[in-house]
Amino acid sequence: ITVVDELAELSQKSGMKDQKAKEQDALRDEIIGLIASITQLGRSAAIHAIVCTQKPNSTVVPTILRSNPLALDTLVETANHVKVSIRDIQVGDKILGTDNQYYDVVDKTPVHIPTKVYSASFTNGSVICSDTHQWTVHTVDNSYSYVTETEDLFRNKDWFIEKNIYFGRYEDNIKLLDVSLVEQTECVCITTNSPDNQFLIYTDSGNTIYTHNCGLTFL
Repeated sequence: ITVVDELAELSQKSGMKDQKAKEQDALRDEIIGLIASITQLGRSAAIHAIVCTQKPNSTVVPTILRSNPLALDTLVETANHVKVSIRDIQVGDKILGTDNQYYDVVDKTPVHIPTKVYSASFTNGSVICSDTHQWTVHTVDNSYSYVTETEDLFRNKDWFIEKNIYFGRYEDNIKLLDVSLVEQTECVCITTNSPDNQFLIYTDSGNTIYTHNCGLTFL
């Protein structure tokens, strides 16, 4: 486990233009890049990060650390039971969680184009998301659950299919069919304050599946 305290001291640039300030800002970029590598790639090597800050907002926690995006036309359900594309969701809106309660959207990343974008096909439809987008998965007997990334699904899809791994909410019995690389597209990531860090989205078939918050969970 890697613990990083006072992230703001490492991530916020001075904004000054003298040579010393530029060198310090370059060092900050390098440090954030190293932390991003841990948060995005470390799980496969059993390395995890606890990143601490007093103000976990977008000015302190860079997009690269929070990136877990979905395609902009992904639909979610708001508190007034209306389907809204994720591009139009704002901080403060309420969207549906796994316990059928509505939770606040507490953060939203800027729109960006991930390096890799996949189409994840499930038994109830497909979802377009980035390689780092996360899913809660369960063994078929529900004895074990964990969070994994779409890149892992792509690399090991035969295993997920063979083992009948369930996705999202266990009782929904949703399984993986295929994962394929698709054309890059604009994406965005949101974070809710739901207890299990999941929220409901709609597949291209109009069916529901629960997916995971942004890469960092704010405690």
